[in-house]
Amino acid sequence: MNNKILLSDEISDIVYEPHIKRKDTLPFIFHIDDIGCRAMANLHENIELLYIMEGEGRVLLGDRSVSARPGRIVAVNSFVAHSASTESGLRYACLIVDTRFLLENGINISALRLHEVIDDSEAAARFSEIIEEYSREKSFTEADIRASVLRLLLHLCRNHSVPSERRSSPDTAAFFSVCTAIEFVKENFSSRITLDAVAASAGLTKYHFLRKFKRITRLTVLEYINTVRCQHARQLLVGGASVKDAAIRSGFENFSHFSSVFKKYTGVLPSEVKNQG
Repeated sequence: MNNKILLSDEISDIVYEPHIKRKDTLPFIFHIDDIGCRAMANLHENIELLYIMEGEGRVLLGDRSVSARPGRIVAVNSFVAHSASTESGLRYACLIVDTRFLLENGINISALRLHEVIDDSEAAARFSEIIEEYSREKSFTEADIRASVLRLLLHLCRNHSVPSERRSSPDTAAFFSVCTAIEFVKENFSSRITLDAVAASAGLTKYHFLRKFKRITRLTVLEYINTVRCQHARQLLVGGASVKDAAIRSGFENFSHFSSVFKKYTGVLPSEVKNQG
């Protein structure tokens, strides 16, 4: 299932992934990708780790490009637009870690910036353990995965990170406030949300907050709320919910407005997703 949401026209070559579906016992997104040319660029608030398994290519991180080769880990820090490309084929494992999981385990990843290129045999071995754990079907697999991810992140934070530049920047507080606002939206998107309420959750004045939010996320607050709502609605539709039920449960009060917004952000009508399910 494609959970990526199209952004506004000015940055339509990038998609935003709000990652609203969180399983408390396994707060990660993990998949293995094979690409033959170029993957669409995307960005999100959680950190992402790419472990290159086969082939060679490039990973674009913002305005920088790094090489991808077997055994290398490429780290994508928060709110960095990224995509992978190759001329001969590329296979990699992708691990996205919920920031709350790290905070609950004493790792404030927002205060750190992981090195983008990591050539470390121990880190590679720990990532391989995670890949192996995901392929197993046995007792306590979820506990094993959580422990393996935590060991990997501890190793990377201790050996392959620097203090975030934001810590010494005047925008430090704004960055953390935006992250707080994102959590507020994820927890309240199914009900009516005002811009004043989102700004208040961030501890900033409304207009100051709106400017900071757009600069950091590349979205307006309304665009972000719609991405979260549309992703949730799509998950409900694929799971068998009616179009009307998906709209109501995702915070849309007007049915016709839901259809037009869903079409704008996903490229298809809600009924089309429902029929595909």
